[in-house]
Amino acid sequence: MSYDIKRIQQESKQRYIDKGIYVEGCDISGIDAELQTQATKYVNHQVAEGKLANIGTQVCLDCGEQAEHYHHNVSYKREHWLNVIPLCQSCHFSLHNKIVSGTFYDFGLMKSVENFLLVDDNIGIKTLANLHNVSRNSISKVCYRNNLVTNFTIKRPTKESLSLLYKKFGSASAVGRQLNVSGSAVVGWLNNYSITLNENTYDKGVRLHLTDKELLNYIKQGYSQRRIGNIVEVDSSTIWKWITKLPKDKLTQAQKQGAHNKTIHTQIKQFKKKHWLPTEQAWVNKVVSEMEMELI
Repeated sequence: MSYDIKRIQQESKQRYIDKGIYVEGCDISGIDAELQTQATKYVNHQVAEGKLANIGTQVCLDCGEQAEHYHHNVSYKREHWLNVIPLCQSCHFSLHNKIVSGTFYDFGLMKSVENFLLVDDNIGIKTLANLHNVSRNSISKVCYRNNLVTNFTIKRPTKESLSLLYKKFGSASAVGRQLNVSGSAVVGWLNNYSITLNENTYDKGVRLHLTDKELLNYIKQGYSQRRIGNIVEVDSSTIWKWITKLPKDKLTQAQKQGAHNKTIHTQIKQFKKKHWLPTEQAWVNKVVSEMEMELI
């Protein structure tokens, strides 16, 4: 059986187009956060005025579950503020990642994996990952979300079962070893079920969810989502989810500070990279100190 990446990419993208979820030329990546905030506020105002249906009465246009967000599927420009569609939180985050990366794998990947499983239902996750040039985690997510029966898919335990396991073994890593999943996966389940994490026995190799204050401090320093993710050992898409839950006014202020501080850090870095003479080092340190005073 052959794997055609171009065909899979096109099938996935066409599915979004056919459902009216994605519009060719969609321009919502790399947009100023303030413009996005204005578009979101306008939609919320229209809902409050009764001119747009409350999101609680809508279903996700992608998966059919309860919708939670309105997604701007054309742009954040004023003339397109009401070009919105209802999506659940998971599909909304996933769609933004696809638009930013230009990669629409999910549907085509699911169909391809399904075809491989029809031929050999004992095929391993590592083999499928290698065949499709994606991570094993990506294969696992595709199978889990689409209810594909495999010999490696791990079903999430119920809240009651997970609570008992966590109480018995004391840490996410220990529970993960019992269920043959990563500690990070267990932490995700605990957070989803709102089960309080036990920091005393918590494996620091698996990071806790950042507080709003901690996350805002990283943003103020001009850190990118990927850099924050590397620091706390989660992927950048998780950081993006956390950022979207921050208070809009505090986020906007932090992003403005972050842009300013990032510019200063870049200037300092470029200044230091120049070939200075050893006799000039004291002067260089003085200039750098003065530049650092401009950080906010």
